[in-house]
Amino acid sequence: MISYFVMPEHGRIHFFEYVDLYKVIPDKEILDDMDKLQKVFREAGFAVRAVKRKGLFWNYLLINGIKTSDKNAVYV
Repeated sequence: MISYFVMPEHGRIHFFEYVDLYKVIPDKEILDDMDKLQKVFREAGFAVRAVKRKGLFWNYLLINGIKTSDKNAVYV
């Protein structure tokens, strides 16, 4: 039996990721370009805001958003 999780309209997502580990280990290209990352989420049906925060040994990538069918929606 296959079960699928379907997120409702206006459902919220929150991702917290460590990036630029020890300022030496490189990230994937998608994590370096915030516009490209937001475009990937937009194509999947999410309006997101992605920001990087500086840390001591690594940086933090914070992605917050909502599921929406409106392609012009902006997440603030």
